[in-house]
Amino acid sequence: MTIKNEMNRYIMDEFWDSRLGGFYTSINLSKADLVTDDKMLKNLALGLLTYSKLGEKEAISTIMGAVKDYKDAETEGYMELLDASNAVHPVGVVKTVSEQILMGYALWMAGSTLGDEKLKEDALAFIESVADKYFEAGYPKIFDRNWDRVIDDSIGLSDVAAVCYVLSKVNRGDLISKDVMTHLFKFIDDKKGAFSYLDKLGNTVEMRGKNLADMAFLSIVLIELADKIGESRYKNIVLDTFRFVLNNMKCTQFGGFWNKCDTDGRIVMNPLEAYYNKKESPFPYKSVLDEAVLLIAAKKMELLVDGEGAEIIKEIVKITSHTLEEYYDKKSFGFFLGKSSWFSGPSSPSVPLARLAMVPQHTPGAFAVGNTLYVQLQQKQMEMQCIGLLAAMDMEFNNPTDYKFEYLKEDVDNTLTYITKGKLEYKQFDLDGYLNWSMKTRNGMAYGLTPYRSPLGFRSDKSPQNFSAMHVISDMLVLGKEIENPSDLLKFMYSSQNTDGGFGEEPSMISEVFTTYCVVVTAFLLKDGNYDKESCIRYLQECQNEDGGFGNAPGYPSDSWHTNLAVMSLHLLDATAKNEDKLINYLLACRNEDGGYAIIPGAESDTFSVFRAVDSLMLLNVKIPEKEKTVKWIQKMQDSSGGFIYKENQFVSFVGSYHAIAALYIMGELPEHVEECKQWLSDHQMKDGGMSRSIYGPSDTTDEGFITIQALHMLERKLNP
Repeated sequence: MTIKNEMNRYIMDEFWDSRLGGFYTSINLSKADLVTDDKMLKNLALGLLTYSKLGEKEAISTIMGAVKDYKDAETEGYMELLDASNAVHPVGVVKTVSEQILMGYALWMAGSTLGDEKLKEDALAFIESVADKYFEAGYPKIFDRNWDRVIDDSIGLSDVAAVCYVLSKVNRGDLISKDVMTHLFKFIDDKKGAFSYLDKLGNTVEMRGKNLADMAFLSIVLIELADKIGESRYKNIVLDTFRFVLNNMKCTQFGGFWNKCDTDGRIVMNPLEAYYNKKESPFPYKSVLDEAVLLIAAKKMELLVDGEGAEIIKEIVKITSHTLEEYYDKKSFGFFLGKSSWFSGPSSPSVPLARLAMVPQHTPGAFAVGNTLYVQLQQKQMEMQCIGLLAAMDMEFNNPTDYKFEYLKEDVDNTLTYITKGKLEYKQFDLDGYLNWSMKTRNGMAYGLTPYRSPLGFRSDKSPQNFSAMHVISDMLVLGKEIENPSDLLKFMYSSQNTDGGFGEEPSMISEVFTTYCVVVTAFLLKDGNYDKESCIRYLQECQNEDGGFGNAPGYPSDSWHTNLAVMSLHLLDATAKNEDKLINYLLACRNEDGGYAIIPGAESDTFSVFRAVDSLMLLNVKIPEKEKTVKWIQKMQDSSGGFIYKENQFVSFVGSYHAIAALYIMGELPEHVEECKQWLSDHQMKDGGMSRSIYGPSDTTDEGFITIQALHMLERKLNP
């Protein structure tokens, strides 16, 4: 069955409010588990456009019934944000140019599909009016309700492109003046893609970088205009843009493309732009939405070029099609949002994370954990479903690869009769200082990431969360310290169990394997099991995919990191995966010829994944293939400083070093330079007792403290493997 047939029903079944009308913004697994029940004008417009493209008149008529709730009765245009009861939010009483003109185009398309000429005429008049106001005011992003005051004067590529695209599609390209085209071309960086923003003087805002979706949308507009006016140089700009994306924005870690880069095409974590402009997360991530827009652009372009250009487009289509297939939920339907990453340095994405961290306030689907906002990327949002359907309309997704390897079983000593074999002998580390720092993270019944109540910069605060509790409890037990009020801590942690059986980071947050693991481990360490274990086991088992690996949520793509967290959790719950043979084969598929292991099959080896894969195989009593080769691969990653680079041609990573040490240790080995490694770890301790990922930087979180305490014990062979 094509995606068109599945998604046609899915969108109306799961996102449409059948009682009051309008589309909910975000769900977890189904409408019964809403994440954001507010309703956005943008999504109403996308729904109309999608079903117009499908020719589904009944769905269009249903959606049209809700348009009246968005219409601004006092002035021209539409309200942009309604709550679940269709009451207008005060912040929705604005006129965002791209959303208003998109709504006009959606109504025009609906009129065309329904054969309603009056609807088309009114929509066209509105489109022309929005364009006039936009051009006359100098290309601002947002007006107030009455269109006479600018609220946001940002000049964005996506806004200019949206207006030009809609005018061209409704056959009013004559309104796109030479001045407008000159402005559009100001975003273009010759053979280096396109910037996303201009300042009021028309200069590019280099700090805000280049976004994949903006460049893809620019390409769609130029293809449309080239088709209408026969301007061949527009096609060359599109090809240059595609080359730039292919050469600079590939995500070698887990496939596809990153959603943004800097001026020169580097994938970097940019704290300055995020901190001072507060417009987006500082972290690049793999955005399925952005790749879907790029796929739409590439499919339009492949009809117009041949030769070298055709090969470039073929590669873009191949990569983005794979992304849409990988992030399509084959169990429950719908597209996930994507995958993020921890960064081991400003330009080194390392560990897969199903959360986009440090997003701006009021980002759809965001949760606040202390002073940090996250979007959990296993969500399904209405915008993604529509764009994904338009991009993959006639695709049929294949079954996953069925991995098959020979493997041997062996008994592994998993005894848990002790935690450590004694106290640390190493005296260079200020243990008392760290303990003092760590105990200050206690906040009420649980623990926060740091002891800082209201920090500035990008520091986390001491708001309780399950991830931190696991690290603090682990450290206290290793150091032989008494746990303060463990029953209170567990009450807090257990309160984050959801009806699906999994645990969130805090109460009300969506379940994920990552935080379920944190709670299961902590409960085990504290010798308590007073939570719903059976439903927890079922949740974890549902996170196994057909390829044998586990994702961070049911249906979410597999990787060796989250597979390990699921395997460890099930092990502690005396349970197993639904299909253990497929699980083992998935882990073995992550093994490379160099002896290392990758985050997904076919990717480069890295120290994070080596530990996760080897640890999982040992828990499953599988003999590690060519173990000596794996040991040697890890040992050669050690730098002269004592730390470890996390993969070939990268630099030393604090968290990556822990994983290298741990992988060696559980295989009965140590780094070749133990004393240098101890000193390197200790050098990361700051004056307040906390630990920093970078020497001489501010203290980070309890995670860095955990790394140091556990690694030092391993380096002295004191820790139970």
